[in-house]
Amino acid sequence: MTRDNVRILENIEKEISKILDRYNQNVSENDRKLQITKLGKIQNQAVIPHLVNIYKKETTDASMRNAAILAILTTKIFTDETLDALLVGIDDNSEVVRRAVVMGLGKHKSPKGLPVLLDKAKNDPSDLVRGSSTWALGQLGMEEGLPLLLERCSDPHWIIRKAAVEGLGNFPSTSERVNLLINLMKNDEIEDIRKASIRVLGQLNAKEALPDLKNLIEKEKSTHIRVEAKKVIKILED
Repeated sequence: MTRDNVRILENIEKEISKILDRYNQNVSENDRKLQITKLGKIQNQAVIPHLVNIYKKETTDASMRNAAILAILTTKIFTDETLDALLVGIDDNSEVVRRAVVMGLGKHKSPKGLPVLLDKAKNDPSDLVRGSSTWALGQLGMEEGLPLLLERCSDPHWIIRKAAVEGLGNFPSTSERVNLLINLMKNDEIEDIRKASIRVLGQLNAKEALPDLKNLIEKEKSTHIRVEAKKVIKILED
């Protein structure tokens, strides 16, 4: 290691120590959250163990634990150590923290996160966490997660349906998936899901959907739906 690298590491350790000293002082909750955020912004592997310790220390304050998980993501360091750090919060009693963890696994895009995401998408008691886990499975883009995404496109909870629809944009186009999206575009009761279905048809370059999209423009009452359809028609016809 060069002297310059040693000096850089020493400066990082000093900055971490300074931030931790401030965090450990009897300061306000907002200030402590600010220090946690600062740790993440250092974007160095050395902060990960400290953020895990903060998570474990904050047994009574879910907002602090959530801040620690978000700071781990802020480092933008996607290694096995980061993955392990995120997973400390996977069974947190706060759905907000669990949601942050599964969103992080989606951004991490490690295949090692697949079993956890499948479990949370199926079994977590929170609609919010199941929806976010479904979204994260789409981000992974692994075939093992595809059956669940297709199943969740008919979930009774619209947040989960939308997450599943958006996830399909990360998989190759097939006639089955295109027909499913066309059906949702036409018939789903939630406008956001219909718009998402239209966007994903564009992502999949589903030119076979053009007749249905054009027909939608003529008959659709919602301005937002018509605008979305026109954008995708332009993409597909270019």
